[in-house]
Amino acid sequence: MISVFPFAGFPVAVFGLGRSGRAAARALMLGDAEVWAWDDNEDVRAAAREAGIPLVDLYSCNWQELTSLVLSPGIPHTHPQPHPVVTLARDARCEVISDVELLARTQRDAGYIGITGTNGKSTTTALVGHILQLSGRQAEVGGNLGVPALELEPMEVDETYVLEMSSFQLELTLSITFDVAVLLNISADHLERHGGMDGYIAAKKLIFHRQTSPRTAVIGVDDKYTLAIYQDLKAAGQQAVIPVSGSQAIAGGVYVVDGILYDDSDGGAVPVLDLKEVPVLPGVHNWQNAAAAYATAKAGVVGLTNSLAREFGDDNIRVNAIAPGGVVTERQLELWYTEEQATEMANRQFIKTRLLPDEIARTVLFLAADDSRMITKQCITVDAGLR
Repeated sequence: MISVFPFAGFPVAVFGLGRSGRAAARALMLGDAEVWAWDDNEDVRAAAREAGIPLVDLYSCNWQELTSLVLSPGIPHTHPQPHPVVTLARDARCEVISDVELLARTQRDAGYIGITGTNGKSTTTALVGHILQLSGRQAEVGGNLGVPALELEPMEVDETYVLEMSSFQLELTLSITFDVAVLLNISADHLERHGGMDGYIAAKKLIFHRQTSPRTAVIGVDDKYTLAIYQDLKAAGQQAVIPVSGSQAIAGGVYVVDGILYDDSDGGAVPVLDLKEVPVLPGVHNWQNAAAAYATAKAGVVGLTNSLAREFGDDNIRVNAIAPGGVVTERQLELWYTEEQATEMANRQFIKTRLLPDEIARTVLFLAADDSRMITKQCITVDAGLR
């Protein structure tokens, strides 16, 4: 769990005591903040009390003593109208923030990958996290997916949080600038919470908040809303922009045509992987998820460590960390693998003389795909699967 130390000694309101709200309260307490927690549901309050979380009635407290309200994402803060507790907070000039905002203010040295979209973000988040972990990087996966942000482990420099972000979390999280920000798709959803389609689109675009080079935006282009965002970001030229598609060729992007994943990010339209051979990622929607995961892994410059050893099922086989562009000699292959294993890898193109970022991403994507559906099924979406 994260210790939210920046609020030490100060009272902080937490409203909404579902899993993410309870985690926020505990993380603040761990950082020596004075927590004032509340929920409209009496049974939820009783459970929080039993868990040792201090309760303060936020309808009758003195808001002048507070500076911050941590709001669960399921509670409206703008449309169709702000919750009364949110109104009390804003009338007292308190900031209204998310649990992910607390993570960002506390874990300042870590890298951040953010993934959003109306559909597919849970699968893509799980797949990206799995790719990073298989490739030997330290990565924590959560947010709107499975584990609340503040129940994740602390991260250091060169370690990465992979966060699924709902539109509500994005609206209340302003301190993160994602190193790689992913927007998969947009279709009408939760419009009453955003005042209409324009508000929903504006919330999703916050995933790219303050991004500048060398940070990367990965954007699906298979619907008219995300296509327009891609065109705007590309024209602005503030960050690297990689379009992805599950159904059509797109210049300069990563895309799938007839089940074949292509990488044209360097202008070569290189065929990477036959996704028809990955049965757990069926259909155009999953092909877009795979394209986005590949592009994200490549943008994140993933290193390869024990992925190949895992594929061959020998815990005694170890692969030393290979940076992108690192050379693998024949002598190293002889030391690491038996002749039969080395031949098998060569036949399956799991390893080449020179490992480049795209080859690394292809390798770990193939390895991860077989487990990704199981991981996604195991994840219980926080706060009722907010989008």
